Amino acid sequence: MTESEACPEAIVQKIRRYWSIPKGPVYNTIETLEDNGFYVIEFSFGAESIDAFTLKEGSSMPIIFLNKDFPMDRKR
Repeated sequence: MTESEACPEAIVQKIRRYWSIPKGPVYNTIETLEDNGFYVIEFSFGAESIDAFTLKEGSSMPIIFLNKDFPMDRKR
C-alpha cells in the first residue's frame, strides 16, 4: 500500500465504495457499522482514558465497545 492509499481520505473512499455509502454526511455512524456486520456495545469503562476498543476472534463479527460515559461527538 502506498502512502497515498493509506491516507484517511483514501481509506474512507474505499469503505464508502465497499459498503455502498453515498456521498455526504453519515448521520448515524453506529447504525452504519451495525448494518455492515459490526456489533457496537456501549460500556462504562470507569476511566476517561479509554474511548473504545475492538474485539475480533476468528471468523466472528467484530465487536466495538464504546465508552458510554462520553458524549456522542466523541464516540463518533
